[in-house]
Amino acid sequence: MTDVDDVELREYYQQRLLPQPQRLTFNEGTLKWQGEAFALQLQGSFTAGQHAQLVETLQPFVTVAAPMQVDTGRAVRRANSKELPLRVYCGGEPVVHLGSNGPKSVDKRDAIRCESYSLTLTPNDITLSAPTHLGVLRGTQTLTQILAHCLARQEAGQSSELPCLAIEDQPAFAWRGVLIDVARHFIELPVLLRTLDGMAHHKLNVMHLHLTDDQAYRFPSAAYTKLNASGPCYTREELKALVAYGEALGIRIVPELDMPGHTTSWLAAYPEWSLYEIKATSRFGVHKGCLNPALGQTYEVISTLLTEFAQIFPDGCVHIGGDEVHPLWWSDHPEMRSFMQERGFATPRDLQAHFNQRVSDVLAKLGKRMLAWDEAVHETLPENVMIQAWRGMTARDAAVARGHECIVSAPYYLDLFYPSDLHTRFAPLQPIDEALAAEDALLADERLAHVAGGLEWTRQWRDRPDDLAAGDAGKAALARQVLGAEACLWSELVTGELLDVRLWSRLPLIAELFWRGEAVNSGYTRTAHSLRSWQVCGGPAFALPDTDAQGDLLHEELLSKAQLKLLAVPGIDVGVAPLLGVLEPSKWYSRLLGSEALAARLQGQEMPQARPYRVDTELRTIACVISPESFVSAQFFELCERWLVGPLSETDHKAVTQWITAWGSQVEAVKALTLADETSQQLVELAQRLKQLADVVHTLLDKFSQQRLDADTAAILAGGVGEAGDELADWAAPVGELMLAPAVALLRVKNRLLATEPQFKHKKE
Repeated sequence: MTDVDDVELREYYQQRLLPQPQRLTFNEGTLKWQGEAFALQLQGSFTAGQHAQLVETLQPFVTVAAPMQVDTGRAVRRANSKELPLRVYCGGEPVVHLGSNGPKSVDKRDAIRCESYSLTLTPNDITLSAPTHLGVLRGTQTLTQILAHCLARQEAGQSSELPCLAIEDQPAFAWRGVLIDVARHFIELPVLLRTLDGMAHHKLNVMHLHLTDDQAYRFPSAAYTKLNASGPCYTREELKALVAYGEALGIRIVPELDMPGHTTSWLAAYPEWSLYEIKATSRFGVHKGCLNPALGQTYEVISTLLTEFAQIFPDGCVHIGGDEVHPLWWSDHPEMRSFMQERGFATPRDLQAHFNQRVSDVLAKLGKRMLAWDEAVHETLPENVMIQAWRGMTARDAAVARGHECIVSAPYYLDLFYPSDLHTRFAPLQPIDEALAAEDALLADERLAHVAGGLEWTRQWRDRPDDLAAGDAGKAALARQVLGAEACLWSELVTGELLDVRLWSRLPLIAELFWRGEAVNSGYTRTAHSLRSWQVCGGPAFALPDTDAQGDLLHEELLSKAQLKLLAVPGIDVGVAPLLGVLEPSKWYSRLLGSEALAARLQGQEMPQARPYRVDTELRTIACVISPESFVSAQFFELCERWLVGPLSETDHKAVTQWITAWGSQVEAVKALTLADETSQQLVELAQRLKQLADVVHTLLDKFSQQRLDADTAAILAGGVGEAGDELADWAAPVGELMLAPAVALLRVKNRLLATEPQFKHKKE
């Protein structure tokens, strides 16, 4: 190979590994591989199950009929010329987990080292070495990504050679989690198993299973069977299968029994546990119902339920919720007021702290450690209770200041429909001044202009009674006590058939942030590469438009078969895929709350307002089915960034030309559909906006295809030659629950040029 080929080959693989390894070194030479069987040689400590898991993970890459060869001896040899030596060594060191029961977690460095590995590709063989079987699993996933992309090159008629390289890798954090809410909508076991596959491929290691909430109780209680009357429930065998599947992939299953609030399903099933009469609910939002913390029976019930949890979930950590406890449920009740007065509790917050202490004692007897949402932070809360911070980054610092180990979730709420780069601008150990500046920057982001009032509302969470020590002491406390981070997907607007696109459109880049401790590149292209490699390894088929734009635009690539099947119900077909492919749902809680409840929340009076969605609402609208981050629009954003610094490449020019043609055709395509009036009106309006936007892009293409976008571009976008004017902001505003994402990209270009091109003011005048 030539030097140029070597450079191209190395760049190819460096861009496609996700998470990108901590240290990747390319060496001289290449390794040729065309799907031959591996001569797998195991050395060190392997159980039969670990061996079987390794073979299963590698099996998709054996394309010849010969079985995979296994040699447990120390000599490296080829059985024949068609077999590639693959040597795997496991040191057999014991695995330790963060969040285990005890006064404090194990040393973070030990937990991180458990997942470290070394991977080497030479012209003759592959060697993977790790101190524990967890490290072997993580290194194997890196190898499968490399092999998957090699197969992609072969299918594209390119070289089948792999670059010789050496990888030394380990995570920045030992807790890299995903919360899946199965209470609001039941998520079937096969979907959860597939999610574990995706987590393993992206090196995530904790599935936080939110099993109970106001709407339903999904754990199969043998002692209190009426709890499961609220809807579908897992069997014990299913949950045990989930735990075993996760363990084989090196993923912990941490269950959540949410209490004392979010317990309407408990109180409706067993009214004797409630202070007031209460009924089952199908609505979303905060509910007033809470357990009775003054009643001895309450803790007997909790002890029984947690014992049942412990029989299924072996992990050393149990999440007890503790969020959004409605104070009036207790403070308005005479029995509770008397109990608080007797115990010297000044506020319901003190009463909840008493409850948390009792529950922590129950868990300690079961050999478990308590994890709770950040509302649980209190002067009397035992230090060994772990805190999950969700109400802004200051919640992280408040927990750390009180001595608690902490999981950061505040910036990683996937149910907000944010594009991935809005999440990855926050790092778990980010200094608070930088984190608050990043929060403030969200207010100026063109994609969130329609929910700026809601973002302002969340600033109330910044007021904390506990301040983290300044300077090096504060940094040291964060480094010591922040165990990791967790992305959360609440399921009010998610079902099992919608989970994949809702989760994986953004999660790969967040997973990389959790592994490396910093964002590498928030572009769509790397997400697409990662999802394609997972698909080769058995993952679902996503709608991933050609990232290189070398082929013709195919409408079938803009929506997956699963999405088209769901959209066929309201009468939508592939003919309008170019329009749907550039739409995104509106952001933050605008969809979940609806306009009336959103306005009421900003006034502090949300509770009486009805929300547009309930448990039984059918999730078949366009906003439900499309990706939270439009893949085509993400490509358009990236193209605009390149166009701001230089002329379009031939490939980019071809992509823009194809988009313009497709976008201009959508008005007639929408009118040809038979849809409900409201949906039809919204799509026609969006299609008209898209056609006008295509005309503006066509003007830009004519004038600037051979140069970068400059002040003259700003003049066009601000209402000069192209007559776009302030219409860009109008085009970027939601129509119902849908947004035209490319309009936001052009609006951002205009605003960037207005801010950075000093000559524009002169030209405008």
